[in-house]
Parts: sequence; C-alpha cells; structure tokens
Amino acid sequence: MSDLRQLQSLVAKVRQARGFTMDPVRIFALLSEEIGEVAGELKRTWSPNYDAFSKEDLQSEIADALVCLLALANQFEIDLEQALIDKLVVRDGQREWKSAAGSAPTIRLCEANDLPTVHAIINDAAQAYKGVIPEDRWHDPYMPLEELQQEITQGVEFWGYEEGGELIGVIGLQQVQDVSLIRHAYVRTARQRRGVGTRLLTHLRKQATRPMLAGTWADAVWAIRFYQKHGFRLVSPEEKDRLLRKYWSIPPRQVETSVVLADERCYRAEHDSR
Repeated sequence: MSDLRQLQSLVAKVRQARGFTMDPVRIFALLSEEIGEVAGELKRTWSPNYDAFSKEDLQSEIADALVCLLALANQFEIDLEQALIDKLVVRDGQREWKSAAGSAPTIRLCEANDLPTVHAIINDAAQAYKGVIPEDRWHDPYMPLEELQQEITQGVEFWGYEEGGELIGVIGLQQVQDVSLIRHAYVRTARQRRGVGTRLLTHLRKQATRPMLAGTWADAVWAIRFYQKHGFRLVSPEEKDRLLRKYWSIPPRQVETSVVLADERCYRAEHDSR
C-alpha cells in the first residue's frame, strides 16, 4: 500500500467480500472492543499479573483497531487521508503550539473541574487490582464518582501531577485526628514507572506536620513495596486493625483484607509516648 486512501479502499473491499457488518453502531462496538484489547496488551509491559508482553500480539491488536476505524470512515464516506491533512497541516498549522516537552511538570492542588480526570485516573490505575484483591472487594468501576465525591466531602484533599498540561497522577491527603492519611495514590497506567508516584508522595511528606499512615490491600504487593521503599513500615496485624477502625471509615471486610504502613514519625511518636 502506498497511501491511506488505498488502505481504506482495501479494507472496504475485504470486509464486503467476507460479509462483515456494515452497521456503524456495530463497527463502533467492535472498535471499542479492539481498543480494549490494545490496552490489555500494553498492560503486559508493566503488570506482573499477566503473561509476558508480545510485540507481535500488540501489532495484531492495533491492526484490528485500525481496520475498524477505517471501516467506520468508509461507512460515512470520509476520506481519512484528506481529513488528516486538513487537521495536521491546515487547521493545526494555523494554531500556536506550546511544546509539552518544554513544559515543566508541576504538582498542584486539584480543583473542582479536575474531578472527572481524577476519577478516570483512579479507575484506570485500579485495574491492576482486578483478579488480585479478593473478588468480593472488586467493583467495576472500582470507585464510583459518587464515592469519590463523598471522600472529598469528608476531607480528602487531592494533589495532582501535571505534565504537558495533562493530569497524569493523583494522591489524596486526609487529616484525621492526630495523623495524616495518604489516600488514593494512583498514576495513569501508561505513565507509570516514571517516578510520578514518588514525586507525589515526596511532595506530601514535605508538607506533613503529623505522623503519616497509608492503607492498601494486603494482596497489592507492589503498593506495599512502594511505601516501604520510601521509609514506611508495616504495622502488626493487631495494630493494623486498631488503626483502620480508629482513622478510616471502611467496612469490616476491608479491614480484614488490608494492611497499614506507618512513616518514621509514627514510630517516633510511639516511642516517645512510652
């Protein structure tokens, strides 16, 4: 194939010859499914809970998604090659662009209009829990929007890591009695393993004036290792139960299946109180 128009024409001929659906709604449904398959293959590049990453498998899924996209364009007689030229050369060429690479990453307090993005980041990153935490603790979505709004109402303050004008990671801080709780620390799946979580946690720790506690699932070993790498230590099962009941508002089953990690100030305060 020498250009996009020829590729688009080939897709139309092959799909028609094989009797594939021409219904735009069905094609869109197939496209959505294929995009999910691409995401699944990408997840293999970082998650220890999946088989090894295969470039060939990713290539195949991207090709399937592209076929669906071209088929959708065919149904509405859209010339994709011309559409891309119009967008990238004509319309975008008339805009002033700021280089994302030249924009220094920032950590800022999230605002009300960031709520949909914060919600999306949490549920994207939380997919790592699926099949790992107890089945009765998994929900889809992992955190409904109403629950997130309730957490904010109860005092969880979210900080976001912004890069190139895009929010890619969040971490929550909640002041409860005499401690600071780290809540809902998540980074977009595609942006993980780049130090974003470390920068967010470091930012909170510099601000903290109280002992800090972090809770996570007992089966989320990667999250436990993350906090341990930054000086947090697992508390005993008995102390964990006491802390979760004192500082968190979670159901008994979640208490049973969670762990708590404490920073050095917690241990210092405990030692000083003896």
